[in-house]
Amino acid sequence: MFLLKIKDIGWERKNTEFPFFKDNPRLSNTKWALLVIESVIIVLCSFSLFGGEELSTLILFFSSIIVPLYAFKGHWREIFKKPEINDIWVIIFCVAGDLLLGILLSFLLSYLGLVGADNSWLNYTIWDFLWIFPQLVWEEVLRFIPFIASLYLCYKGSDKRNLSVIIATIISLLVFGFVHITTYGNVFYALIGVGFGSIFLAYSYLRTKNLFVAYIVHVLIDYGIFALEFLDI
Repeated sequence: MFLLKIKDIGWERKNTEFPFFKDNPRLSNTKWALLVIESVIIVLCSFSLFGGEELSTLILFFSSIIVPLYAFKGHWREIFKKPEINDIWVIIFCVAGDLLLGILLSFLLSYLGLVGADNSWLNYTIWDFLWIFPQLVWEEVLRFIPFIASLYLCYKGSDKRNLSVIIATIISLLVFGFVHITTYGNVFYALIGVGFGSIFLAYSYLRTKNLFVAYIVHVLIDYGIFALEFLDI
């Protein structure tokens, strides 16, 4: 049964659509401009281009909260939805796939001599384990901003939905990797290991169009990493 469910997961559910980019619901031009600008700010802050790492981190943190609160006001239910029963199979598939990919990438990056800074969960405090829950909500919104902004721009320019989704996904993976450069101290490690290494996390949203499902996957992945580290795997 499990293998049949996984086989039937597929690429996208056809009964749902990504919000906003087809004016479903409509966002004003001002809000789209802010989302595009915020996407650029996220990248610039990732490289600490606003007066150093500390100032860039502050700008990133506050701008990535203020802009979506304004741009998505009244529309959060289109972004974070109530999960469906079939989402369980997507969650299992994505968590298992991400952890397996993470192990493979760890060996590959180590073989290539690409090593990131020590960010072991074994060094975390109780506060860190509690803080991870609101932090990952923020990270998912942070991933969503460049995705939806890129999707909107690509679709408006090309009128090709599937191509726009692919481009927006690649851009969001790159941006997610950029955001982790200061955490791991190595651009290539962050882009490969964290950016494109989070393809299963990205898929959980592409499949369900539900950022709440992606959030659940993200939490389970992070705690799964802790379990692997704790078991010394």
